[in-house]
Amino acid sequence: MASAVNQIPLCFQELWRIVVGKSSIKDLNSVGSKLEKHTSSLEKCLKYFKPNTQEARTRLKNDKDVSEDWKNLSMKISEFLDLDAVQAYHTASQFATFEFRGSKEKFNKTLSEERNHLSLLGRIAEFYFSERLYLLRVLKHVLSHFEDQDHKYQREYAEVVNAIKANIADEVFKQYEKEFLSEIPKAETRGKSFAQQVVIPFAMQAIKEQREMLEILFVYYSHFEMKPDVLLKYIKSFKEQGFGAGHPLLEAIDASVLNESLTRLNALQQLIVIEGFDMEYLQRLAEADSVGEHKMSVNKREFEELDKVFCALTVPCMAPLLLAWTTIRYQVLSEDDSDVTQKLGERVIEHKVWHRINSIIDMYPPENNCSAAKTIREVLRRLLSCVTHSFHEETLGDHGELVEAVTKVLENSETVAESFWEDRKRGNGLHLLLLSAAGYFPLHITPLMKFLVSVSSGAKSSYEVFSFVGCLPYVSEYLTARGTEDVESIDDGFYWRLLAGKNVSIAGGYHHIKIGAGSVGQLIDSQIGAIVQWQSEADGWKAFRSEIENVLRYRGQSSDLEVLGYVDLAAMIYGIVERVLVHVPKYEDEAKKERVLDCLEPFIEKVFPLIQRLISMVNPPLDLFALCIQCVTGFLKCDSRQTQAPSPLAPLLQNHRILMAVVNGMVRVQFLPFSDHNFLENLESAAKLPLHYVSKLPATIHQGLYGQLLTNVERPIGRYSITVAMLDFILAVVETTVSWRYEDFLDEDEHNLKVLISHIAPSVLFFLKEIFPTFDQWRFDPDTTDRIGLKCLNLCHMVLRTYNPGSDAATLWSPIQHTILTILTHSHSVDIILKLISTPVEHLHALIASGPTSISAQHMTEAIRYGFSVLNNILRLEHDALSSQKAAASPKNSSEDSVQSSHLHTILAAPVSVGPNLVSLVSGYLYHRYDQSLPCMALSLLRRISIAVPMSLHASLGQDVSSLRDILLYRLRSKIEGSDLKIGILEFLTISVQTQPGLLELFLDLEAVDKDKPEKGLCLGERSCLSAVLELIDKETQGTQSLSAPLQAACVKFLSSLWVDRRHSALKALRTYSASGKLKTSFWHSLLLPLFSENPPREIAQSDLLETAAHILNTLGLENFYTTPSGKDPALEPIMKEFAAKDRYNHWSKVLVCVCKTLPRLNSIDTTSRLMFLTAWRIFVLTSKLDDTARLRKYIDDIMMAVNALVEDIEAHSGMATALNLTSSLLLTLLNRAPEGTLTDYDATMKTFSDVVRNTEKVESRIDSEHAVLYFRAISIHLFKTLHKKLRIGKMEFNRSVSDWLRLSCKTLRKYHSERPDDDINSKANIETSRLLVQSIREVFSAYGSEPETLSCWLKMLMEECTLNLLSSRLLRLMGSTHEDDDKNGLRASLATAILNLFCDFSRHCDPALALLKTGTLPEFCLKSVNTYTDAVAAQKKKWNGVYQLSIVLMQNMLDSLGHAFLEHALDFIGVHNDRIIQCLEAVNFHQSTAVLQEATFTTALLSSVSKSFVREWRFKLPRLYQVCLENVLALCHSCVAMLLRPRLLQEALEMSLTSKKQSNTPIPPSLATQHSLRQTSVMSQKTLSQDEVEDPTPKFLAVRRGLFAILANCLAIFGHLSPDLCQILLDQGIDAEEYQPLLAVAFSTPSLDQVSMPTFGTVINAFNVAWKVISQTNNSADLIGVATYALDAALLVAISQGTLLLKHPQVSQRDKQRLRRELGDELVACLRTANRHSRLSGGSVTSPHSSPSDSRTPLKARSALLKQFCNTAAQRQHSVSIDRGMLDLVDLFVKGVLR
Repeated sequence: MASAVNQIPLCFQELWRIVVGKSSIKDLNSVGSKLEKHTSSLEKCLKYFKPNTQEARTRLKNDKDVSEDWKNLSMKISEFLDLDAVQAYHTASQFATFEFRGSKEKFNKTLSEERNHLSLLGRIAEFYFSERLYLLRVLKHVLSHFEDQDHKYQREYAEVVNAIKANIADEVFKQYEKEFLSEIPKAETRGKSFAQQVVIPFAMQAIKEQREMLEILFVYYSHFEMKPDVLLKYIKSFKEQGFGAGHPLLEAIDASVLNESLTRLNALQQLIVIEGFDMEYLQRLAEADSVGEHKMSVNKREFEELDKVFCALTVPCMAPLLLAWTTIRYQVLSEDDSDVTQKLGERVIEHKVWHRINSIIDMYPPENNCSAAKTIREVLRRLLSCVTHSFHEETLGDHGELVEAVTKVLENSETVAESFWEDRKRGNGLHLLLLSAAGYFPLHITPLMKFLVSVSSGAKSSYEVFSFVGCLPYVSEYLTARGTEDVESIDDGFYWRLLAGKNVSIAGGYHHIKIGAGSVGQLIDSQIGAIVQWQSEADGWKAFRSEIENVLRYRGQSSDLEVLGYVDLAAMIYGIVERVLVHVPKYEDEAKKERVLDCLEPFIEKVFPLIQRLISMVNPPLDLFALCIQCVTGFLKCDSRQTQAPSPLAPLLQNHRILMAVVNGMVRVQFLPFSDHNFLENLESAAKLPLHYVSKLPATIHQGLYGQLLTNVERPIGRYSITVAMLDFILAVVETTVSWRYEDFLDEDEHNLKVLISHIAPSVLFFLKEIFPTFDQWRFDPDTTDRIGLKCLNLCHMVLRTYNPGSDAATLWSPIQHTILTILTHSHSVDIILKLISTPVEHLHALIASGPTSISAQHMTEAIRYGFSVLNNILRLEHDALSSQKAAASPKNSSEDSVQSSHLHTILAAPVSVGPNLVSLVSGYLYHRYDQSLPCMALSLLRRISIAVPMSLHASLGQDVSSLRDILLYRLRSKIEGSDLKIGILEFLTISVQTQPGLLELFLDLEAVDKDKPEKGLCLGERSCLSAVLELIDKETQGTQSLSAPLQAACVKFLSSLWVDRRHSALKALRTYSASGKLKTSFWHSLLLPLFSENPPREIAQSDLLETAAHILNTLGLENFYTTPSGKDPALEPIMKEFAAKDRYNHWSKVLVCVCKTLPRLNSIDTTSRLMFLTAWRIFVLTSKLDDTARLRKYIDDIMMAVNALVEDIEAHSGMATALNLTSSLLLTLLNRAPEGTLTDYDATMKTFSDVVRNTEKVESRIDSEHAVLYFRAISIHLFKTLHKKLRIGKMEFNRSVSDWLRLSCKTLRKYHSERPDDDINSKANIETSRLLVQSIREVFSAYGSEPETLSCWLKMLMEECTLNLLSSRLLRLMGSTHEDDDKNGLRASLATAILNLFCDFSRHCDPALALLKTGTLPEFCLKSVNTYTDAVAAQKKKWNGVYQLSIVLMQNMLDSLGHAFLEHALDFIGVHNDRIIQCLEAVNFHQSTAVLQEATFTTALLSSVSKSFVREWRFKLPRLYQVCLENVLALCHSCVAMLLRPRLLQEALEMSLTSKKQSNTPIPPSLATQHSLRQTSVMSQKTLSQDEVEDPTPKFLAVRRGLFAILANCLAIFGHLSPDLCQILLDQGIDAEEYQPLLAVAFSTPSLDQVSMPTFGTVINAFNVAWKVISQTNNSADLIGVATYALDAALLVAISQGTLLLKHPQVSQRDKQRLRRELGDELVACLRTANRHSRLSGGSVTSPHSSPSDSRTPLKARSALLKQFCNTAAQRQHSVSIDRGMLDLVDLFVKGVLR
């Protein structure tokens, strides 16, 4: 346990932050407990700090827990400050923690060096002084608010006050007297460290403490009564002290140093005594004629002693106190002592009491928001109220000075003004002065206007002023203007009664005030002459309007306006108008609000002509103009109708009538800066350019009348009231309009909106371009120029904070915001901001030390805050703009020079040669504690610099980087720091994970577990940020006030960033720390605890917990993804089991549904967190084990519900499209992974998807989100494809759901290709989406398009949407772009492949094929398909070769479906591609690659289809090509049989071809590869050339063999088509044999590989043999057997047909015929024997497929192997094979009947 010495107490600065509500401790009980703990300290006041004693020094020396260095320093502090040694040690420790700017190591190093102790003593002394002051300030704050019912800590304050109120006043006064009389410290008593130069700081500290103690007494007695004896004691003590003038410190310090402080002491002493007199109670007793009850009347002895003191008081500065005593004497004593009282009163007036009161008010201005200032005004109001009640105003000296003092006391204080109007009900006090001033209306209104302005603070008071002016009690006129014929005299001629009504002329006679008959008037001899004051009510507002109209009506010289007093009169009128308007927005009663606005609106309308009228004066009235603009601003702010739009969807511009009227009025008189009529269009054009392209404004801005006033009047004389007022006006307009969007208004308002913005934008740009960069160089009046700079910063802040270039919903201000960003980033305007935020934090701390609520400290704090915000926004927007610019730059122009750096980047990245850099100065504000917004914004700026500027913060901070870590970790761990600051620290750490690796390593502070054995890994160091974060999210703190939901989300986000950035060393150390036992539970328990929340899903979806859950789920997903099963943390597994056992998966899946349902109603900020959750849930689900079918089914059902909910409100905002993409992609993945049978309810599933389709079809996509919506449509259609595969059980009907999907696909395709420009059509996303849509349509057709009824419905839908025409046109454009060598060439080929696949499916049926023919694009298609192999670029792309192959398939299918109607197109295709066809047929002899074999297969299939029914047309139209093709087909048949006969030779040739390609640097050309291999192999042994089967065939060999069989089958089919019909040639004796060309030579040898020759009968017989060998093998695939069976049948038929033809052919010799009969008969008999022998052994038969392989219509798929065109779907011949007996009988009959 730590010793008592080491138990460091909470410093009083921190206690003050808690008490005033500037810490994270907001809970009433916590604040109360802190105050209760320090109650004794507050009661002791400064006695809390004990003097230096030997006992304390001994106690410190004997403490073993304190190091020697600390002891030595503490002893020096104790002696230097005369402070208890233990408290000195505590003070030094608090200084090291709170004030020292450096790391702990740096402080210890400084502490260890003796030479540094002197500087440390000075700094610690300053900290000690501030501690004493803050102790007093805490006490003063508690005493000020313990009776304030509106204060949130009132009850806690009251408990403290009740505990200390008995003795606190006496204790404070005793300490005050002791401090006042104490001697100046000397080196003899304070040690050798005490030098002469530290005397002044000690003296100033003493004065500050005395002032604070007097303020405490003053505040105390404002709540408690001061007894007469105490009052007497105070007076005597103050008199002995000379009322501050005889301060002992004056003996040692020059009076000029202490004058101001001593004046304050004097004022406070007087105020304490005045408050002790209780003047308000005296006045009330006087009103009730009970003055004898006052304590001064009751306590005669004290009264007499006090009277002696005051009668002898001749010090002029004591005039206010003497005034109070004179009033008491007047009320308490009899008239016998009136002479003395009169003399005292005369002395008071001689001492200029009203000036003295004014000086007291000036010491505590209203802007200084402290409790003492408010109390002082209230005390002085009571004094003045009692004085004016007791004495007539004419006896109180100069009336003007009296009014000046009264108004100064009353102004700018809401409570004082309300007290004034409450006194009015009694009709006494200061209200008598107001009535007196009102009695001169309308002759002399200056005092009246001053009074009204001063008492208009606050909503209640301003309405009282408005009502009072509207019903003034008197109307006066000069006696010389009053005749005696209509009046009667009463009361000896001092009062008159009006016998008949009359009118009093005002405003130059143009307006009259009517006085009714019977009104009584009083004759008064006033300072302005003899007047008659009529008791008649008058509407002052009407009179004021008349006066303004009179000014406008005046036609004399402008200079006379000032001489005649018109300018001053107008200024007073608009002054009271402004004071009323400024408080109207606070009115709760809308009726009152409307009444005031309707009454004052005419004044606003006259502002603009008034400015135009007075602008031509030699000395324009700047103050009047400023007041007019302030009135306009106030009127604009209080327009209640701005917030009463009839519909949130269409807020009419007419609801902003006042705004439009005000701006138009300003424009009408050309007061605002303006530009050309096309200014807004120029801005919009410039906004489309990159930032650095806009070096100047797109149009000239004229300065207007305001600019002339600034240049010609304000700057020369150094008064800038108009500029300040103009900035307020611009800020009000910008605040109202900056978030407007065009879509929020009706279409008819668009023009007016543009006009409005075009009027305001030049003014904004004028201020930021012309004024903001130079305001600090203006002459005179630095306070006003500072206000101008602050307002300009506010304007920048207001404009930039809402700018989001990447947002879908651009505002009206977006072009202006872009221009302003350009001005600030690429000009020297940013130097002003950098200069401002470069103010060292020590300077701000010095101002705050003089007074935490001082005006200068508040202004500087606000300026730095705005500077941080503006610079942060500039960096944010510039980074976003540059990032988008780099992304948009083409690869050719992607060099670094293409994106220029801004002026701001240049400054930030430039090294600083002298002084601290910007990063170091900004980081200094992390030590600021008085306002948490500054360190928060400093962190935000540092975070933004890390992202936007390529620089290392670690290097910029240098040796201070460790101190940065220490202060951030301390504030992160602190219990009194606010959540906002802790969140800022965590966000800074999160960004450092990505951008600041050096800084992150410092914060992680990873250490080796065992330095001698590094293999044991790492652990967290003592100052690791991870340990602090884990302490924050500890399981026990969650749900408490110390861990708010945003703070927890920030903690989890930081931890998640370690997984995202794959910081494996930190994660291992984290697991080690968790397992070490330093935490009560595993950090996984604390981290995952929010996932076990039992809150309903709907509540979670709308709470802050959602973001926290998103980061946790993301962390779990990454943990599952990156960690191997063996490397998983053992502590995580039981938690995940519990997660599953408690059905948390289902719970959070329901949250997903609720999130999607609530997403349309959210704004962009809330949408981001929801999208984050969707992304995290997607990652979590996809990385989890999906082995539970029931859970997976729930996932899919919930996601489908979410998708349906999203699509219903797709147009809500752009985030909807993103959410749809996330959910639909997750659903797609789950459907692909789901095992069969997961989705059992087909009808329900299809119903859900049908609803989604119908809802999507109704959506009219917005321009910005159209692409995302269409992409979702494509995804959703693909989902249907997946569902179709998963749910395929039996046969399904073409129902409405399928129809909806098909219609949607067609409509989407039309939108993509007919309603978009060419650039969009050729975009990567468009091509990919189009391909997906086409594949979806094809899938629907493949599944349902075989039945006639379905086909008809399907085709009708395609025709209605013009889908075939659209795709045909698109296909032509794709084939025309094959020469473009870009990254989208392959994508275009893929899309062409998808379209052709779809067309190939269409063409299998007659009606779709006919519809495709009617598109009229096939002739052009035939020509453009040449590009797929002739262009150099396309020739190198395998995908374009696949496109050409599909073109062949399409031609074949169309010919088979349409027959003669398509023949001409087919022959044209063959003619166009004749060279390619011949090359393809020849290539098989030399190269057996998959592509060559596929193309040859499709080519021979097409030739087979043409030769089947149209051989005559082919021969007639293309005779030469026909013959060449026939010769090549014949040779190809021979080659295929020769290669198939030698399987071992073929396999070894393929292997040699592959090996030679790998070994050779220059690969063998494809056309020669296999030929070269075969020639090498031909010289091998005869064993290699044998026809034995391959024992272990390779996949390559199997593919090649299958391809050769397919080509052979097609060739034999062509032979069969070109041969005569078997029945006809056998039975018809009249057939002309010469009509047919013999195809086979009469030879029966085995085909050779040595040379390519024409086929023979031996070729056909060998084809039968090789086919039979394949059929008889049981290990061959079914599709190969099917092809071989067809080839076997075809070979037999060709042999019979050609044999019969040759036997009947006249040109064949008899010798050959005899040989043919003999040899062919023997060969066929051998074939029969083979077949019969196998038939007997197997006992079965197989039916040959009676259709050519060319009849298959299944086209080629991309990247697939050879198509399964020849697959016999009727049977799987794996074990028994035999041939059909019908074919064998036919061969047997042919041999016996023809050949024999």
